[in-house]
Amino acid sequence: LWKAPDNDGWNTVDRGPHRDLVKEFADAMRGKGLKFGVYYSSGLDWHKEPNMPILGDGEYGPQSEDYARYMYSHVMDLIDKYQPSILWGDIDVPKISEEDNDFSVARLFEHYYDVVPDGVVNDRWGLTHWDFRTVEYEQGKELMGKGMWEMTRGIGYSFGYNQMEDADSYMTGPEAVKLLADVVSMGGNLLLDIGPDAAGRIPELQRQCLEGMADWMDVNSPSIHDVEPVPEASPSGEGDGEPWVRWTGDGKSVYAVVDAAGRVPLRIDAGAVDVDSATILGGGSVVVEADGDMLTAEIPATDVAGPQVVRFARH
Repeated sequence: LWKAPDNDGWNTVDRGPHRDLVKEFADAMRGKGLKFGVYYSSGLDWHKEPNMPILGDGEYGPQSEDYARYMYSHVMDLIDKYQPSILWGDIDVPKISEEDNDFSVARLFEHYYDVVPDGVVNDRWGLTHWDFRTVEYEQGKELMGKGMWEMTRGIGYSFGYNQMEDADSYMTGPEAVKLLADVVSMGGNLLLDIGPDAAGRIPELQRQCLEGMADWMDVNSPSIHDVEPVPEASPSGEGDGEPWVRWTGDGKSVYAVVDAAGRVPLRIDAGAVDVDSATILGGGSVVVEADGDMLTAEIPATDVAGPQVVRFARH
């Protein structure tokens, strides 16, 4: 998607659209005040290694020094041209790239942090270094809630656009919001992939999900942004017969994200919050009764599709 070194014209500048798409994405993102990152699949380039099988009996992907240097030149070029705030690698690296040499991943990272001092890298660049761990769909779920981590998945079951996926394959806006709140309540970040079609359009079902999330966030974003897990509280709704509840908080407030209406038990040390301060984000006050380590709240029906959020002031 850019004029990458040593690829004999197999890029979008020399053929196809004849455009540097990475630069256009970078300019568009930064023009909206957003951080820009790049994804690089280091495991296999079939143009460079045309006879490599998809899966082999040994190490996955090319392992030669020539391929390792090829990968190194690509990532160095991405760093120098675009200064990405996130350097997101995938599918491992040749084992020789983990060794001490002049084309190692360690050298890449040294250069990256020189160019982008506040940049971050994920954990798929071999057994070298990472700033955060990654969970993908059901893989790596043992990492959830431990240190800096991120859930990465598509709105459906595919990362690219899959024309065979229908409404049963995609999350709705409320379902995506629940995933987001679940991840944030455990101290994680959600990386939600969007798969445009061949014309660059966001498919309608994906758009509906994103717009549903946006409508919910317009009201409830304080419970998601700049918050942390709440150790005094316990989630519920995973096979325990209780309504679905997740907790987040900051220095002043504690938020219960509740996917239910009516009388709902909220499991939190009552001494951690001011029970009488309970309000619905975007709404009015809420009646809450305290009984030991559990509160019971009268949750009204929501005007926006998705969970309700009850805000408490911290004690």
